[in-house]
Amino acid sequence: MPPLRSRASRSQTRKDIQYHERLEDKSNLAANGRSQCSSNLKTKLAITPKTVLLLQRCGYNDYRDLRHSSPDQVVAQLKQLSDITSSQAETYRRGLRRMVWLATKDKPEELAMVYQNWSQKALTGRGWWVEGYDDMTGDQACQHIERVEKVKA
Repeated sequence: MPPLRSRASRSQTRKDIQYHERLEDKSNLAANGRSQCSSNLKTKLAITPKTVLLLQRCGYNDYRDLRHSSPDQVVAQLKQLSDITSSQAETYRRGLRRMVWLATKDKPEELAMVYQNWSQKALTGRGWWVEGYDDMTGDQACQHIERVEKVKA
């Protein structure tokens, strides 16, 4: 048999439950908005949930937001996060080369797996690497790649 409670404690318990339900509703609304942004970034750029969260913490909620940033700029933002070391932030540079380029595309999910290797060696092999490549925004990198591909053709 449950312990008997006074009216005051039952009323307080009910208020506590209602308070926590309201908090839960608010957090579900916020999480729902984040999950839509998360799924947008994750599916469009073919990246891991951890990378999605880091990009969101840097202010990138839509994949198109990356088109105006360079890999160096995003790495600098990652280094400013308190729980990310400098070397951890640097590991994202290669992937960010791909992400800022994909941000310029209308259907990035179709191109996300075409060029998987974005190391300096791979970009040099394709003829895409130039000094200062990591300083280029997504738009600049896209224009550069298009110029190189026109010359090849």
